[in-house]
Amino acid sequence: LAPTRARSARAATPSRARTSTRRRDALPPTSRTSRLSRLSHLTSHPRPRPASQVALDAGLLPALVALLRSGPPKLREPVTFHLSNIASGTPPQLRRLIDAGAYPPVLRLLSNATEGQVATNCAYTIVNALQGGGATIAAELVTLGAVAPLVATMGKSSRAADVVRLAVDALRLILDAEGASPLGAIEAKHTAAAVAAGAAPAL
Repeated sequence: LAPTRARSARAATPSRARTSTRRRDALPPTSRTSRLSRLSHLTSHPRPRPASQVALDAGLLPALVALLRSGPPKLREPVTFHLSNIASGTPPQLRRLIDAGAYPPVLRLLSNATEGQVATNCAYTIVNALQGGGATIAAELVTLGAVAPLVATMGKSSRAADVVRLAVDALRLILDAEGASPLGAIEAKHTAAAVAAGAAPAL
């Protein structure tokens, strides 16, 4: 599979002001959007992504996940872009992303988002985690219900080609991770989940 980790910040602008320590949900929507854009710019630098660690250490992750769950729709694109960059960071950064509960809303948005870039960012958040996390992360994402929205995305004619390609990549990474594990190959839980979700016709 072609690497999908290296992503550049698309709409970010160099930050001139220091990051506020105020609660994210206390900021006006326009201010939140601007600051999320700056955060995405910070976390899109090459590994080891020290700015991502700074953002995590500042306690921003719970606020980002909360915004994804119940924030204004206009914030979905910068939030998911920020999360996709964290997902391609170090294993400890990825672990914090999973433990913060980021993937259930990411998976929901992959299925339901009407904004094409939001769906793309969600797909990158999944693929980046699978590329960096191996069999353990693959098993966790399957447990969280990743297979069904990936398969559904593959079968949607309304989805952009890049989102469908990322969904195919993610499902193949999940199945490859199962094959690399002796226990996984025996139990074939990932394969069973894919078949139950209707992956065979989509593939």
